[in-house]
Amino acid sequence: HVQETLIPMHLCLFISGLKGGGAERVATTLARAWATNPQISRISLVTCTTSGEPPEPLPSSINLRHLPLSRQSGNLIEAIGANFLRFRLLRGVLRDLKPDAAIAFMDEMAVLVTLAAIGTNTPVITALRTDPAQPNLQKIWRRLRVPVYRFLSDAVVVQTKAGLAQATKLFHGAKLCAIGNPLPELPDVRDWSKRERLIASAGRLIPSKGFDMLIEAFAHSRWREGGWRLRIHGEGPERLRLERLVVELGLQGVVDMPGFSKDVLERLSEATVFAFASRREGFPNALLEAAALGCACVSTDCNTGPREILDHGRLGLLVPVDDRPAMTDALNRLMDEDALRAELAGHWSEFRIHHDTATVAQRWIDLVAALTKPIERL
Repeated sequence: HVQETLIPMHLCLFISGLKGGGAERVATTLARAWATNPQISRISLVTCTTSGEPPEPLPSSINLRHLPLSRQSGNLIEAIGANFLRFRLLRGVLRDLKPDAAIAFMDEMAVLVTLAAIGTNTPVITALRTDPAQPNLQKIWRRLRVPVYRFLSDAVVVQTKAGLAQATKLFHGAKLCAIGNPLPELPDVRDWSKRERLIASAGRLIPSKGFDMLIEAFAHSRWREGGWRLRIHGEGPERLRLERLVVELGLQGVVDMPGFSKDVLERLSEATVFAFASRREGFPNALLEAAALGCACVSTDCNTGPREILDHGRLGLLVPVDDRPAMTDALNRLMDEDALRAELAGHWSEFRIHHDTATVAQRWIDLVAALTKPIERL
């Protein structure tokens, strides 16, 4: 008779910060799930900022540690010195905590943690959160990540099948797998008859999110006929440009941008339609969450992310990237066709089941267990 006994594991997560971005939300959602899992003995969460708390409090059992790693460099010498300091601090943390495995979110952090772990016997898993072929990285990090992922990372996790295909081409020989994002705890789905005639969107206000195209598409739609409004949740460097665009198009009072909101899920649940206009993505949490909240969704068909979330258009409308007329047509359809909105919004339970937090968290545990082999046969 063979008995398998799981040895509880100590996992250490490395993330840039806790300001509420997509990667940060995934990391904290997984950490909360693992904190109550008997297969996990301890969770450590390391950030590269000197302070900060997540939008929602973490369980007291999670060891939160902040490192002064986020520094601006004025020249090459300063950059080399700053990265050497980062390397030393990260290596010190790994030697101090002695985790059974480290999970590093995003490319730059993953490269640094993987290099810092050399000689520590700590397996490092890279968690990519963007399209592997279109990372928002400086040239040095683009070059470094290829050999690091191919020869040093114990595993590289992407979020979609399309991302897996891209990573296979880029990082030939790396140990790759795809694990989608988990849904956080969500409010109940609101009665559709009580929702506002509101089109919502959400994300960081940066060029790649395509909010300029979305605003223009909305301006050309039939929003006046039904009294529809557009609300964009999020903050970022594009705010002033987008606000000027709203004024130029005469949409004051119709389009609003309330900024970052801790209760964004409650706000999204008030909307009837969710529109996503990103030019590139990894796995857009906002689109997934809106669909799971019962919004009828339309999204640009980026290289990775939306197509798989919306099941190739079965669960939401897909339009080409940067195609303003196509987005306008899709918005008009969702404004005009009650039956279409109801059909698309009615898939919310399917999203919640498929992206259940416990299921996704267990897939990560299974991956770590396969790498660390925490099994004793008696």
